[in-house]
Amino acid sequence: MSKLQKKGRSKTMFWIWMTEAQSEADARIYTQPEIISTYGLDFDSGRRPQAKNIPTIEIYKPADQNQLTDNLIAPGVTGIVINRKVYSIFEKNNINNIDYYDAVVIDEITAKKEANYKVGNIIGLIKCINFEKSELVLDDQDGSIEFIDKLVLNEDYLKEIKLKIFRLEEFPPIIIVDDLVKKELESANISGINFYKPEEFVL
Repeated sequence: MSKLQKKGRSKTMFWIWMTEAQSEADARIYTQPEIISTYGLDFDSGRRPQAKNIPTIEIYKPADQNQLTDNLIAPGVTGIVINRKVYSIFEKNNINNIDYYDAVVIDEITAKKEANYKVGNIIGLIKCINFEKSELVLDDQDGSIEFIDKLVLNEDYLKEIKLKIFRLEEFPPIIIVDDLVKKELESANISGINFYKPEEFVL
């Protein structure tokens, strides 16, 4: 039994993963790759796309964006765009609920290619929000989440699920990771990710 387990569940056991810049030098790529629209791809839904045999996803980096992060800030791609450094941490932790697609980052001016990245589609939607303790603004029509002032998760339920990374069924854009994976990513100084305690998260 680990020291974390011996101390019980008083510490935060699950964290919100946010793809964000950590410095002004971090590249931000907002254009959408042609393949995403052509194939109607959505890697943020927690489900596998219907399209088969998806070609290498070409991500064009603007000339004024220099520093590529380990977790690439490229919202137009959808999903997570990670390099081998992140992938190796996932592999080490036996995370097997992510589908990977080949990707290449191309400099718009020099045409230099960086093939160290893959697009990750996190498979798994977990319904685990404690609505009574959370502070949310819901849509009057369909009850969907519009704004978040505080997010409380049913961690006892998540302990039984045992997934180390997943998306919230109630709000799929949010990625949740467990504490051990978060610590490994931080220890490796992975760039392009910030972690937030769910109860302190505002959206």
